[in-house]
Formats: sequence, C-alpha cells, structure tokens
Amino acid sequence: MNLMNPLPRSLQALVTWTAILPLVLAVSALVAPLTVGWPNPLRTALVITVVVPLAVFWFVPLLARAAQRTRRAVGENRAARRSINTVRR
Repeated sequence: MNLMNPLPRSLQALVTWTAILPLVLAVSALVAPLTVGWPNPLRTALVITVVVPLAVFWFVPLLARAAQRTRRAVGENRAARRSINTVRR
C-alpha cells in the first residue's frame, strides 16, 4: 500500500475546483433540454445529484493522484539537481 502525504489545502481546493467546474458545466448542458420549465432549485438539485458522486468517487481522486505524482516528480528533480550541484562544488 502506497501512503502518500496529503495535498496542501490550497492544492486540494484547486483540484476540487478543477474537477467540479467542468462537471457542472457538462451536466447542466446535458440536462438542460430535459428540464425546460423546471424551477431552478429542482434543476440544480438534479445537477448536484449527478455531479457530487462523480466528483467525489472519480474525478477528484484522479486529479489528486495526478497532482501528487507531479509534486513528487518535481521534488525528485529538485533533489537530483541539488545533489548534482553539491558534487560539482
């Protein structure tokens, strides 16, 4: 089991926003023809009912893993450069 350090709160917020915005826009566009004439709270409830599970169980974890891999790769590159610079001195 690979236990990774959690993302900082600011990066968690960015990952969540990055997942939620396209989902809300896509689901809203898809249900718009089906919900013509519905009151906004009911239409919004439908969108949220679809978006939240998709975001929580699929999109946010996928993006969080990608962000974690990117952070790890950047950290490894920095460490490698530091060790090369130390050897050169």
